[in-house]
Amino acid sequence: MSENGITTETLFHPTEGTTRGQFATFLMRSHNALKNPIAPSPNPDPIEPDPTPVIPKAVFVEELLPLHFTTIQLVQLPQTVEVTFNEGSKKMNPVVW
Repeated sequence: MSENGITTETLFHPTEGTTRGQFATFLMRSHNALKNPIAPSPNPDPIEPDPTPVIPKAVFVEELLPLHFTTIQLVQLPQTVEVTFNEGSKKMNPVVW
C-alpha cells in the first residue's frame, strides 16, 4: 500500500483505531491508486512488526449476584470475579471488599 501512495506508515498497528479523517484519506488514496496504478517495486521494503506490546484491556466483568438477608447470618462474599479482555482471553481476578 505504501508503494501505491495509499499510506506513509512504515509500522503495522493492527490494534490501533482510525480517525474519520485518516479513513477518508485512505479511501481517497485507494481510489486514486486504482485510477493511476504505480508499477510495483522489484524489491519492496519489508514491513517491520510493531514493537509495541499489546496490553489487554478489560471489556467485561462478570456480574455479581445480589445478596439477600432475612436473619443475621455469616455471609460468603466471592473472592474472585471473571474478567474478559479485548483480545478474547479471560482471567479470574481477586475481588477487594
